[in-house]
Amino acid sequence: MRLDDWEGAPVAAAADGPPSPSAWTPVDLPGRPAQFADEDAVAYRTTFADPRAAGERAVLELQGVYANADLWLNGEHVGEHRAYFAPVRVAVDLEGENELLVVCRRPARFGGIYETPTVPPELGVPGIWWDARVETVPEVFVADLSVRPRLDDDDARIDASLTVDTGRDVAERVRFSLRPEGFRGGGVMEQARVEASAGERTTVERSLEVRDPKLWWPREHGPQHRYTVRAKVGDHDATVTTGLRRVERDGETLLVNGTPVSARGFARLPGDPADEVARAVEANATLLRTRAHVAHPSLYEACDEAGVLVWQDLPLSGPGGYDADRAETLASALSGAVGHHPSLACATVHDDPVDLTRGLGDGWLDRLRFRWRARSPGYDRPPQAVVDAMPGVAFPVVGQPGTGADALALYEGAFAAPDGVEWLLGWRPELGGVVAGFSADAAPDERAQARKRVAERLRRHGSGLLATFALRDATDDDGPGVLARDGREKADYAAVADAFEPVQALLDDAPTAGGDVGVTVANDSSDAVAGTLSWMAGEDDGSASVEVAPRDRAATGSVSVPVGAETVTLELDLGGTTVTNEYRVG
Repeated sequence: MRLDDWEGAPVAAAADGPPSPSAWTPVDLPGRPAQFADEDAVAYRTTFADPRAAGERAVLELQGVYANADLWLNGEHVGEHRAYFAPVRVAVDLEGENELLVVCRRPARFGGIYETPTVPPELGVPGIWWDARVETVPEVFVADLSVRPRLDDDDARIDASLTVDTGRDVAERVRFSLRPEGFRGGGVMEQARVEASAGERTTVERSLEVRDPKLWWPREHGPQHRYTVRAKVGDHDATVTTGLRRVERDGETLLVNGTPVSARGFARLPGDPADEVARAVEANATLLRTRAHVAHPSLYEACDEAGVLVWQDLPLSGPGGYDADRAETLASALSGAVGHHPSLACATVHDDPVDLTRGLGDGWLDRLRFRWRARSPGYDRPPQAVVDAMPGVAFPVVGQPGTGADALALYEGAFAAPDGVEWLLGWRPELGGVVAGFSADAAPDERAQARKRVAERLRRHGSGLLATFALRDATDDDGPGVLARDGREKADYAAVADAFEPVQALLDDAPTAGGDVGVTVANDSSDAVAGTLSWMAGEDDGSASVEVAPRDRAATGSVSVPVGAETVTLELDLGGTTVTNEYRVG
């Protein structure tokens, strides 16, 4: 039974016991009531009838409860919650008519992206964002099922952990099954025994061997094979879908199943997950970085299905020192919530090595330089306690971003200041000559061309992580995204999509009238490619044969740009497929 008839009211953030506001306002929940966007604490209440039949129990389930919450049912405190991305799931005793009161509070500090000016206040409203329902279950029911894929050299297993809640004495069998999704493969069925007294919760664990395992691959490298684990006790069951893959990190390069993967991607802010995954794929991306937040579960499911890798930040951001205790708590909750998804490729313990959330202001570059010099040796060595809080994870856990190409998304402010450009080029000398288009007064097409050249320059130099630009604006259409807030494509979108083509011909520098510019063909695929490169500059043209090994780069001659040419167009004919890349002559 879905709970969708709610009232809300601001309350004191530090109040003890259930609050009693003087006035309540009807609100749309689940959701983010915009009228409470600037409140520190909001109470929500709803009433509902007992949905149970004879012999049934009731479970209250809330999802997306931001950020710290306390729950009262019929005046009795029934639970608290401190991680919005993990579901609240509480067995409750009901009366004929029931009142549920949920008080949601902002975190005291380190709330992630929602507590920064990066996103509008209405996205960070304290509330119940995703779902609210009461589920009827048998006396003995599955309270939780978690799975962890494990892939060793000669052994593939999926470890399942089942929590059973007992409303009566129980001594019976638990049935585990493993089923391939959409492909032929050996299924598995196993049994275990559960014994517990009424009112207990007990955990049963089983390791399911996967015979003739089929691996999950990122898009462009293979199929997205997945397996569904089902656990059943009595008449109640639960399922979780996962996949088998091995993820490692070698410098800036991700290795998936031992194969280097070019992680061409975007940093994403809160938005429509399913739409954003599709738009990222259309732009030839292979990776999405969730910057300082954990997304709706549908994002990870969509990435699993599409073969898009996820770079997951812990939802930590903002001024002040690093909160290690909070990081450990969130890391543990994150592991339980999304750790089974095969698309999860990397986790970072903090979103930003320097506090830029309060605006650049005076002296920001000095702060940036200081923190860079003082902390850069530890960027790739996250606190061990945070790593330990993610038991059994099958992906790398790293320190703050800053040493990889992704940091360009954080430091675009540097492009607008001469000393900022000087710092940036000292860090990334291969970007020399391509950053001028990021000036504050640059026209949209100039900025698009600049972004294109940055992505291409990093790609030609072998940078493995290209989560360089924001995918969608969160506040207004003049933001850093390649998509406007309403989803409209900016000129940046097509420019970056061209730069992200898996096999693409790239100019080595910005073309200038009367000059020559080299051409490099980048091949991110797992196969060798051969074809013909043709170029057109004004009324001049030319062609050359191309052969590039898998995951390699090859210099392929140069283009002479005549005086008067306005564009340079590269066409790469790969025998049935033609890839085009166009540049504006400066």
